[in-house]
Amino acid sequence: MSNLILGLSAALYPLAVYLGADHFGLGTLAALLAAVLLCRLLMMPTGFAIKLAGALCVSAVGLLWFHHGDDRWLILHPVFINSILMVLFGGSLLHGTPMIERIARWRHMPVGDHNLNYLRGLTLLWALFFALCAGISLYTVWIGDRQLWALWNGLLVYVAMAALTLAELAYRRRFKRRLYREGRLPEGERASIGK
Repeated sequence: MSNLILGLSAALYPLAVYLGADHFGLGTLAALLAAVLLCRLLMMPTGFAIKLAGALCVSAVGLLWFHHGDDRWLILHPVFINSILMVLFGGSLLHGTPMIERIARWRHMPVGDHNLNYLRGLTLLWALFFALCAGISLYTVWIGDRQLWALWNGLLVYVAMAALTLAELAYRRRFKRRLYREGRLPEGERASIGK
């Protein structure tokens, strides 16, 4: 339940900033954002050092906003989130197991020689997607168009994410069919290709 609340708060954050800045004031929204980010940090299954570093980053952004009073510090939240995801996905290609492979193993999906390159390529694709999202979010902050910022971060980024997911699912079906034709698809996955 708490993950659902935190997820909804992240998804609705652009709308809250867009609609609530005039009614509640940016200070109130900054405090709410800091509280949501700190709750996320505390709930993450990471070590104390990462939680401390995250808490210090949240505090630094809050102090910068308080000192400068510039609301651009508040609307950089999507840039930070997409940048973190870009680093997590991209970094997993350099060290350890690619992120999509980790997710596939966590979901008990078949992983083997037949799809390791595919999972690696998909991890790279998502890293590039998050980099693009961070860049567009930063652009909307830079030009100062609050309506464009809310439109991108509150709607279009989710449409883009859904489109990428649907395109990947369609490609995955074709990929599995090709593996099946070549006789390289494991027995457990053959029933899922919808011949």
